[in-house]
Amino acid sequence: MRTSIFLLLLFPFFSCSDDTPKQDPKLVPFGYPVAEILQTDSAVFRGVTLGLKIGDVLKKIGKNNLTEQQVDYLFYEDSLSGKASFTYEFSFNAEGLYEMHVDIYGRDSTNAQTMTKRFENYFTSKYGEPDYFNDLLIWTIKSPKYEAELVLTDQSAEYTYGKIAISVYDKSFSQPRIGTDSLMIFDSIPVQ
Repeated sequence: MRTSIFLLLLFPFFSCSDDTPKQDPKLVPFGYPVAEILQTDSAVFRGVTLGLKIGDVLKKIGKNNLTEQQVDYLFYEDSLSGKASFTYEFSFNAEGLYEMHVDIYGRDSTNAQTMTKRFENYFTSKYGEPDYFNDLLIWTIKSPKYEAELVLTDQSAEYTYGKIAISVYDKSFSQPRIGTDSLMIFDSIPVQ
């Protein structure tokens, strides 16, 4: 009997631990999976900003889920409690990080449309109204160090499942990659 009471008293201390990542309260109102994937409102993706060196990105992101590392490239694979999977990658040059890319995989195109709208709402609230080009939503991000573009697109029509892509790249580079398995859709964007 005493053992049972002792275990019951200990139960609250062990059952309340929460291993889920903390969510930025500014992201939560935009719905799943905005807060879970971006994690912070302080930068476009998980606190990482363009210009960081590869070592700085590794310190911020860590090595969990890192599946490929080269001297100028990091590639991660992750999932959200079995609901959606996603990959994210970082490309570097001598100046530092010049491109980030996230592919989010959902169960179907309806799921991807919902996720796309949630990311669109968040990015619009943070960066203003996007420019539209075909199926792309494009925001310009200006900072003292760089001018970047953030591109959001629902690529589900090209697949048998839901897929959205988010890319952020330094505008001084003319043609970003839109993920390792995505089409080069920037060939047709007019140069301004």
